[in-house]
Amino acid sequence: MPKLSICFACHDDVEGAFFTLSSLRLHHLFKKQDVELVVADDVPSKTPDLENLCNLSGARYHHVAINKGPARAKQAAIEKTTGDYFLLVDSHVLLAPGSVDYMLQLIDNNMIGKNMIVGPLLNESCHIIATHLDERWRGDFFGTWNVDQDVNKGLIKEIPGSGSAYFLMKKDHWPGFNPNYEGFGGEELISHEMVRQRGGKIYCHPKMGWIHRFVRGKPFTYKCDLIDKIYNYLIGFYSVGWCCDDVVEFFKKTPNAIWVPHAIERATKLHPDLFEKTKNGRKFEHILNG
Repeated sequence: MPKLSICFACHDDVEGAFFTLSSLRLHHLFKKQDVELVVADDVPSKTPDLENLCNLSGARYHHVAINKGPARAKQAAIEKTTGDYFLLVDSHVLLAPGSVDYMLQLIDNNMIGKNMIVGPLLNESCHIIATHLDERWRGDFFGTWNVDQDVNKGLIKEIPGSGSAYFLMKKDHWPGFNPNYEGFGGEELISHEMVRQRGGKIYCHPKMGWIHRFVRGKPFTYKCDLIDKIYNYLIGFYSVGWCCDDVVEFFKKTPNAIWVPHAIERATKLHPDLFEKTKNGRKFEHILNG
């Protein structure tokens, strides 16, 4: 059994997967018995080029064909791992030199426990551009990227949360993404709260930097609409006991208010007590401009 499973879900992104897998092989000289690579192909039909890439890279290819959004596909990737610990990344994430060695040290020294470990997000010049997400609304997103200066100086720091493109956990303590999520977005920060409610903390380790590809050579092909995102926020807030009225109040102040009733209709079919059960839950700062 490997010590660490590095896994990702892929939806029509062979190019991103190529760079992620090739970089792992070229820049991180881990032993095969210590680290496994796992790829979940989330498209209706198998992607032969991706399967071939996995074979060449020594990664295990799985065709999952869920097609219900990134969170569901990522959960499928995690479930395909065999290691006690997993690092979940996006299919187009590159890891800073030495970071896999550092993760293996944490595992060997039993230093992870119930916690989630993330690293600072780097730009193409390898400078830190974000260490965490603050818990506040902005744009159409729950979470505002920020830089903790202690992490910037090389210190390990507890943080509110991060994105869902890169994190390390012991598999036994991972609560799982909500199985009712649909489409793109809405899982960030909620998953981190689920970890906390199960006795863990979220830490940013400066030695675990990563780069995310934001520039795309072609348009993405997965479903991405605001009804799904608002619905995901509603059922996500419900799952951790945060105030679902807060989701509605925020989006009704934005140009996306038209989609709110549709999301509420879907969410209350799943949880009829959505608003009553969470009316005394946490609310968060709303930033409408800037």
